[in-house]
Amino acid sequence: RELLERTGYASFEQCQREMDHWRHDYNEIRPHQALDQHPLLSRYQASARAYPEQLPPLEYDEGDRVLKVKKKGQIDLGGRIIFVSEGLAGQHVAIRSAERDGVFNIVFIYKTICQVDFNAKENLS
Repeated sequence: RELLERTGYASFEQCQREMDHWRHDYNEIRPHQALDQHPLLSRYQASARAYPEQLPPLEYDEGDRVLKVKKKGQIDLGGRIIFVSEGLAGQHVAIRSAERDGVFNIVFIYKTICQVDFNAKENLS
């Protein structure tokens, strides 16, 4: 809505038409200096990799506690609301014990996103 108010577009549909037109010009018509004045489309190649329509579900270790990240990027861990990442909203993360008692790692796939220290008032990063 802010985009509509700032630009004077009458509707999302009009805005989408304008963006589609701009994208067409930018990718298919406009010359680019780095490409010897050729448009981007002249260099495009479809990937040879096959991509699945849907990714397989995430699998975590058997002993992991798995929680779903809420819309605002938070999880409820032992009555504490912990911010993980808005980018992970709807995804599942694993809760794993760290080396110290009362400290837990929050893991997405294989990457530790953050640590939660139940011995302290604040989260560790």
